[in-house]
Amino acid sequence: MASSAPSSSSCTFQAESSFGPAVASCRRAFDFTLYFEEVVFVLVPSCVFILLAATRLLFILRRARRFTTATAATTTSTDTSSSHSCGNAAQNQHTPIGHGLAHHHILQQCTAGLLVTLHVAGLILLCTTVPSRQRTDLSVPASVVAALAFGVVPVLAHFEHKRRRPSSGPRSSSLLVGLFLCVAVLLRAPLVRTHAALYGSGSALVAVEIASLVLQLVLIAVGEVSSWAADATSNFSPEESAGFLGRSFGSWLWGTFVTGYRTTLSLDSLVPIDSSLESRIVATSFDHILPVSPSGKPGKNGQYRLLLALFRSLGLYALAPVIPRLCLAGFTLAQPFLASATINYIGNGPAPDRDGYGLIGATFLIYTGIAVSTGWYWSLSYKNVTKIRGGLVDGVSQKMLRLSQQHGTESKVLTMMINDVYRITSTLAYAHELWVAPIETAIGTWMLCRHVGPPGLVVLGIIGVCLGASTYVGKHMAIQQGVWLAAVERRIGATKKMLASIKAIKMMGAGPSVAEALERLRRLEFAASRKFRALIVGTLLSSYSTATLAPVLVFGTYIGATTAAADFSASTLFTSLIWISLLASPLIQLLQIIPSFGAALGSLERIDAFFEKQEFTDERDEATAVDSSCSEKGEKKKEHVSLSIHNSSFSYTDDSEDSILKDVNLVINRGQHVVVTGPAGCGKSLLLQAILGEVAPQNSGSRVCVDGKVAFCSQTPWLENLSARQVVSRFSRDKDPSWTDRVVDACELREFLEAQDPDATIGSQGSALARAIQSRPDILLLDDVLSPIDYVTKKRILRQLFGKSGILHETGTTVFQVTQDHAVAQLADIVLRLDETGALRPYQFPPSQADVEDENGDVDNGAENTRPRESSHTTEAQSGPPEPKSKPTEITDRKVYATYFESIGFLNLVLFIGGGIIFAFCLKFPNVWVGWWTADSSDPDEASHNIGYWFGIYAMLNVLPLIAVAGWVAQLMMLIVPLSGSKLHRKLVDTVSKATFSFISRVDTGSLLNRFNQDLMFVDSRLPLDLFNTAAALLTGIAQVILIGVSAVYVLASIPVLAAVLFLLQHFYLRTSKQLRHLDLQSKAELHTRLSESYQGLATIRAARWQRQVHAEFQAGLDRSQAPVYLLWTVQTWLKLVLNLVVAGLALVVMGAAVGLHQHGSSSGASASASGIGIAFLNLTTLGETMTNLLTAWTSLETTLGAIARMVSFSRDTPAERDVLVRPDSLDHGGGGGGDRAEPPESWPESGGIKLEGVWATYDDDDESDENTDDSGGRPATDVAADGEKHEATTITTTSSTMTTTRYALQDISLEVRPGERVAVCGRTGSGKSTLLLALLGLVAVRRGRISIDGRDVAGVPRARLRGAVHVIPQDPFISVASGNGETIREALDPAGKLGDEEVTDVLQDCGVLDKIVGAGGLAASVSDEALSLSAGERQLFVLARLICRAGGRCRHGGGGILLLDEATSSLDVNTDGKTAEVLRKWLPNMTVLSVLHRLEAALKYDRVVVLEGGRVAHVVTPSESTVSSDIFAFFGRSRSFLESRETGGVSWLE
Repeated sequence: MASSAPSSSSCTFQAESSFGPAVASCRRAFDFTLYFEEVVFVLVPSCVFILLAATRLLFILRRARRFTTATAATTTSTDTSSSHSCGNAAQNQHTPIGHGLAHHHILQQCTAGLLVTLHVAGLILLCTTVPSRQRTDLSVPASVVAALAFGVVPVLAHFEHKRRRPSSGPRSSSLLVGLFLCVAVLLRAPLVRTHAALYGSGSALVAVEIASLVLQLVLIAVGEVSSWAADATSNFSPEESAGFLGRSFGSWLWGTFVTGYRTTLSLDSLVPIDSSLESRIVATSFDHILPVSPSGKPGKNGQYRLLLALFRSLGLYALAPVIPRLCLAGFTLAQPFLASATINYIGNGPAPDRDGYGLIGATFLIYTGIAVSTGWYWSLSYKNVTKIRGGLVDGVSQKMLRLSQQHGTESKVLTMMINDVYRITSTLAYAHELWVAPIETAIGTWMLCRHVGPPGLVVLGIIGVCLGASTYVGKHMAIQQGVWLAAVERRIGATKKMLASIKAIKMMGAGPSVAEALERLRRLEFAASRKFRALIVGTLLSSYSTATLAPVLVFGTYIGATTAAADFSASTLFTSLIWISLLASPLIQLLQIIPSFGAALGSLERIDAFFEKQEFTDERDEATAVDSSCSEKGEKKKEHVSLSIHNSSFSYTDDSEDSILKDVNLVINRGQHVVVTGPAGCGKSLLLQAILGEVAPQNSGSRVCVDGKVAFCSQTPWLENLSARQVVSRFSRDKDPSWTDRVVDACELREFLEAQDPDATIGSQGSALARAIQSRPDILLLDDVLSPIDYVTKKRILRQLFGKSGILHETGTTVFQVTQDHAVAQLADIVLRLDETGALRPYQFPPSQADVEDENGDVDNGAENTRPRESSHTTEAQSGPPEPKSKPTEITDRKVYATYFESIGFLNLVLFIGGGIIFAFCLKFPNVWVGWWTADSSDPDEASHNIGYWFGIYAMLNVLPLIAVAGWVAQLMMLIVPLSGSKLHRKLVDTVSKATFSFISRVDTGSLLNRFNQDLMFVDSRLPLDLFNTAAALLTGIAQVILIGVSAVYVLASIPVLAAVLFLLQHFYLRTSKQLRHLDLQSKAELHTRLSESYQGLATIRAARWQRQVHAEFQAGLDRSQAPVYLLWTVQTWLKLVLNLVVAGLALVVMGAAVGLHQHGSSSGASASASGIGIAFLNLTTLGETMTNLLTAWTSLETTLGAIARMVSFSRDTPAERDVLVRPDSLDHGGGGGGDRAEPPESWPESGGIKLEGVWATYDDDDESDENTDDSGGRPATDVAADGEKHEATTITTTSSTMTTTRYALQDISLEVRPGERVAVCGRTGSGKSTLLLALLGLVAVRRGRISIDGRDVAGVPRARLRGAVHVIPQDPFISVASGNGETIREALDPAGKLGDEEVTDVLQDCGVLDKIVGAGGLAASVSDEALSLSAGERQLFVLARLICRAGGRCRHGGGGILLLDEATSSLDVNTDGKTAEVLRKWLPNMTVLSVLHRLEAALKYDRVVVLEGGRVAHVVTPSESTVSSDIFAFFGRSRSFLESRETGGVSWLE
């Protein structure tokens, strides 16, 4: 290249060889130098791509080898979890790629190959047609490197297609290729323009380069449609198959939006999400968040151990958001430069048109860059926190399966899964703001100092003070959050007790007292959270301090440091304000994040402390293959020992000094049937726990050994929310249907299963027993599982399971059974008894209390003949209505908002709205004041006011927002939150307590509990902040749009268009987001249920080694939960992207109009003022963020309002009990009973007489519809078969549009119980015994007939009054939900104080629980399960003592009353059961007793015995009558001689 003189070199080609970057205008206007373009636009991106592509290829090849090895290993292994394929199993399998995708790959490779050819051709043309003097030193090297980079494209695309992870979807073009092609198109276009200017637009080189650009666009388009090429049957994530542009602009979500707009979304219809979010993959990455060796003490790194473990688990993915965040910071910080250039362009007079066009182009690039980088940043951040959520929830579930069952653990787990995990993930989504905010602050402060000098450093002082305050608040916020969540755990634990005992609570009429106890806990919860909420107020106040005080202090310092008012030009002032605004905007977020991080660290510390808990350790010895017996070493083994205990003492707690079981020695051989009996509270269940390894021996030298597979059935059956069919085959790997049929028949479940709706969720003790036997255990442990079953069914089950021809005898199963039932003991090989001292001794039942089993089945055959004929619908546990699944389209937004606003009150609502308006005005009006200030100061000679006037008022205006926001937030957090939370909690409690029994007994407890946990957590913590952020952003955004429109009037024309776009956007978006938020809550409720159910069955699960399968199924549920969570976050990210694009469009309108008016306004008289443009850009720079914050807060508000919608839906769809069954004045008593029209007196019932007349009762919910009746009795018509036998228990009511079937559990019951009489009610399971008691209490619908107490029809008595007047002891004893809230044992027993301490002590002594009460601390001790530690039998005795204390005073002084016993002593041994009868006669001598029971010995102590069959009265006998039919004895499996044996000895058994 010829040399030229320096003076003229800038206009020769030599200028193209300099770095520039701008080329001299004499060569080309508004362009870069050729050398700069070759370096920056070609060499740099090409080299970076080649480096990244090589790294990616190496990673793909290594991963492919690992996958091949893993596949080979998996192929040779056995699947350990058959149910793990449920849920998102399709995502876990490799779906073959369809022909469409294969053809697409070929097209892509051909296009890429042609593109490489064109680049090679361009290189040849550059070398041959362009003279060397027309090229720079880098022209040829840059072309070579570019050709190599494009040569890598087909190679990388091929390996991405062929060597990808099979579950990752049809990704035929990688993101790296798409990114490179998009960047290459943008950067090479200016180079082609330069070549056209240098070499001529018609040259062959330029033609090839243009063709290359077009082909690059084609290749980009081919890559973007890769997801469409996949077969419709493939189950791959559309996100993974989307190209770079599809991921950048969220087009892969289009299918979800269209589906959500047109139809109703469900968990099964959601598109698959990124395979990297699958639980099995996440669990592998996050496996080390659990401590390797939990010590029970906090980890060495404290609260940071788990945080560091989480980021270590993410690996390089944790750094993925860094690049887009840096790009976002760069584009954001470019806005002040654009604003300054625009103000100077407008204010400096005429300028070349190209400058204006350059500003328009810069506006497009900056604001589009903000939109795209924001989308990528939040997309990658949300993907990381979704992984963190999956890892934490999975870790909590794994840890729970390894812990011993302790009081409070379940509520702690549920609280952590919902509250703590949400707080952690919602905070860690902003983790990258912590490091980028200081960078933006440093750059912004530096740029501010360039405009105002050293006074700009004042902003650092403000930031430092605010950061210090936020750090202080964050540190204390973690502490106060722990106090608050501890109170939440107490309330959740109490609520769980209430829901688990809902039947007992309703029967006892304890609903109001329980509701009050829960309300008291709720008030204590708000009291505990008061300081936490106050800290939130302080956080929000400090976050706004920078935005409001920084301009005042900076400008005040600047004014004091300068003397010339002219320094306040529009450019200087508005550019400074923009810099301060850009500094303040992220700082507001950062200052709010720091305390949130403190709270999140507190949650991490809670979870880490949970992870550090001492795990369950099975200290039993398991027999090895060499020594396959549990015999003592050196002992000669005559028989194979299945389990043994040697010299072991046990207690329920490790720190207890006194042993409940002492020096236990037990050896059981294989195939033996061992029964253990004993009084209540002696430790029978503890012995089973010891065999299971759930409790460890207390003494050294002890040994517990088991040999074989164990199955366990607890006294309270562990039943999940599944159908009975699913329960039986739940964990079975045995595919032999004949074995399943044998087990079902042996457990007497055949009729039950055939009658049941296959999809109905229903439980049965028999189902749990069948599940255990179905697994073919070597050792079967049973904890009194047959006590609730009637004698006939029980005898049949016993013979079919434990008889000589029974299943367990055939399989040689060792059976260890705890029971009080003599019939079970008759079949045992060994009977042992635990006494009160904890000693285990051989035992033999007295002959008078046991009949010898008739092995030939004589007794059973007799019972078989008396077996009632039941239709499939007479069972008491009928399938009923499922939980109402609220549909988001059914509950309108108006109703949801109305419900919430109603809960906060009208006055609070008005004050809140007014406070928001005042805040927005105070926050934005200083911008208007600055505009007036600059306009007035533009000509100092004509200024109307001095600078002190303008600045003084400006300072005052900037202080007002702080005062406004303080009052606004304080009203919200300190007044509205506790008020609305209390009312909504009360609404939930009332809905549950007032629901019909038939409905509430069938609703899943876990789902109900989730409403009290997650939904109320949203109302207490998320909803108020979302409401504040939404209101603040909405009002601020309105103010900003108004200011932009007023400052740049020409923009007003675009406001209607902007409003229309936003309306259509929210209309289209909300259709899907609402459904996703509903599915989010629904899926979390399912997880809630799974965790709760798993915890309840921990002993059963661990006994049978089902942990792996339970965990796999939980992971499948977690996958279902992750889908709506992640999709909700992604659609919110898409919304942010679109809103930023809308802002970009508005910015282009402002800039285009400003440039156009400046260029052509002089001729038309229109112009744009510098101050107007300054105000417009001052608001425009933050309008995008304001709109993003608005829609983000709004969508989050919509999500949290989903909790309100669920409450409204639940309240609406839950049938409520009527206070009075019929109006008293409409009762037809048929000639009497006029007293029924008045409210019953306080002393009612005085005598306790009961009369049932033709009662037909059903579990179907109450209705007022008339049914088909016959002409004679008003009773449901019955069909009579040819043989004369009535089989109909169902009435079918037909209308023009519906046909309903009423299933009657009680049919034509007529019975009279005289005052003071004691009547036993017996019958088979499902015969209607408990239903009879429920009918008396108004808990089931009595469709026909009449029930009266003391002559008063109970249909006219308010239900609460009825249940309060009748004393009830239910089968499942209920003590109190409010443990730990101050209620003493004395208050629980006798709240009215009717008895003195001595009498209460006497009652406890007679009931046999005084020692337990004394051990818990006496009558003054707090009522709590953990303090009392009562067994099931002792709980029944305690409830009996409570009833006596509450009713005994009246009955002992001649008063009557009614006592209903529903298997109230089923967990007691025969002797203790007999003593309870004596206690009742002593303390309640005049009370009418109606008792449901199964034991003949107990029934014979009553005045009469009523036997129900198929919902009808079959027998009513008096035991003392000599003419008693033998049928009743056959029902109990007894012979007539049993009566004679009871009467021997001269003592009447009636006494």
